[in-house]
Amino acid sequence: MYVMISYSYLPDLTTDKAIMNQYTKQFAACSYVSMVLYTAIVVGVTAALGLMSNNDEGDEQQEQDQIDNEVATARLAQSVSFALCMIGLPVAWGCLFGKRPPLRILTEREQQLSLCWLGLIQLRNTIREIWNRHLRLKWFYISIMFSDPAIMALTILAITFLTDTLQFNAQQNGTAMLIMMIAAVPGAYLGACITKRTNHNAVLSSMVALTILIVTTVLVAVFLDGPGKQTITYILAVGWGLGTGQKWASDRMVLLL
Repeated sequence: MYVMISYSYLPDLTTDKAIMNQYTKQFAACSYVSMVLYTAIVVGVTAALGLMSNNDEGDEQQEQDQIDNEVATARLAQSVSFALCMIGLPVAWGCLFGKRPPLRILTEREQQLSLCWLGLIQLRNTIREIWNRHLRLKWFYISIMFSDPAIMALTILAITFLTDTLQFNAQQNGTAMLIMMIAAVPGAYLGACITKRTNHNAVLSSMVALTILIVTTVLVAVFLDGPGKQTITYILAVGWGLGTGQKWASDRMVLLL
């Protein structure tokens, strides 16, 4: 929701497609850079505190120590996230998001309704308008309704796969995720470049991003079948990152245009 509200301000900044493409690219790149910094901080502090553990077989005490380290790492990550949000969100909402005039004036009947009910009515009217009059936009929304949750679930599934199948420890998992997020930054720029060179056809850029993600996922299924595949994992993480960054930036560009 926070990202959606942030993007709702972009059309107020400019109506030029080229400038909007530039803004979207920079916004996506900054988002992934901040994720990289966050992951680097968590991994660095975890390593400094000696919470990194390997997955070598051992006795019950070693397994319990590994579980304790993983729980401590999760608590540390949540603590860092909470601290950063407490600093960043008040600055964004209090200083950066200015007031914007309403797009329309409510009728007397609408003023008698609650804001929540008015939002549901507007949502119904918007869905009806898109479904009946904007065929291409309808199918695009159906596409991202399935693809976006799949991409978000990819990170969770990837960590589970790396831990259970490839026997990665916390540091190796963090390295793989860090590589993926670093690769997402040039992915956002790649999406903006394709959009610009195809006369602002962000849908084509989104299709290219999905192709990259599908091909990378197939290669993961083929080559990553057991422990000892760290190098190949890091290489394929680049493909996941490129596709994710490009898809994220391209889809937002379509919605804004």
